[in-house]
Amino acid sequence: MRLLEQIGRLALGELRLEAQRQDALWAATFFGLVTVVLFALGIYDPSASPKALPALLWTALVLAGVTIIQRAFEAEREGACLQALALIPGAATPFFVAKVLAHFVTLSATMVLVTPLAWLLLAPDWPLPWLLVGATLGLGALAFAILGTLVGAMLEQLRQRALLLPLVLFPLMLPIVAIGVTITVEGQQQAGLTHVQVHIPAPPPAQVALGIGTAPTLTWPVDPQEPAAEQVARAFSHLAQHSAAPDLLVWQDGRQGVRLTAPRPLALVAHGMVLEEIPRDDRALWRQVALLGLLTLIALPLCLWLFRRLLDPL
Repeated sequence: MRLLEQIGRLALGELRLEAQRQDALWAATFFGLVTVVLFALGIYDPSASPKALPALLWTALVLAGVTIIQRAFEAEREGACLQALALIPGAATPFFVAKVLAHFVTLSATMVLVTPLAWLLLAPDWPLPWLLVGATLGLGALAFAILGTLVGAMLEQLRQRALLLPLVLFPLMLPIVAIGVTITVEGQQQAGLTHVQVHIPAPPPAQVALGIGTAPTLTWPVDPQEPAAEQVARAFSHLAQHSAAPDLLVWQDGRQGVRLTAPRPLALVAHGMVLEEIPRDDRALWRQVALLGLLTLIALPLCLWLFRRLLDPL
């Protein structure tokens, strides 16, 4: 309990100091917003903008995080606090954890401002799984705060620390960024797709009609001698060629009919057929989020141990 109290007091002190100065928060926020705006202006193909959103979010997180870590130990450097901290038994743990929490809160506040702007500029018509993206970016911000605090303390005594910080920190963040971008891309794709099961009921009607998006409605008589699934699949394939949704994916699903996956919103017109929406399964994505959280939890005690070793020679 005493350790938690020490961590809480030190973290609140760091946040109060940052609230008084506000240089790291505003610098990181400005840097992140400029990154988003420049990326948005540099993408000429509107159809490619939604695909660039995940990479842009993680690029903004990493660049804004570097801006925060570069100012992380300014007060300690001016007062030679790290040298004094090495003389106090048991002070390294609450100091390191408090620094991590303060950097995590600052970086999270930056991403709360940057993420909606990036979505509005790049993919306003494409739904975004906010809970999944928020959890992934939050874990990424925590991992960056842990690794950044350690690397910032390691380079605090060097003159070229501003140059060396990204060179040392970026390779360490590469696995976290790779997993985070993968989760964000897959979550965005799943949120922007709808899954519908389409089949002709038994006994079949005399004719059925089907239309997708702006494509003309196709009406055809039902042939009792031909499997209903093949008839629906052929109709979908014909409509997909004239549809406003070129990414339409259609495949035959045995006797159950045809399973359709198409970008949202889907304007599907069907007469004489049965439509059953298939619920989206995000469990695989959340397992990847759990893996990202596990890596972050492993990084915390390891970086804390290295920070203690770092203070030993001091």
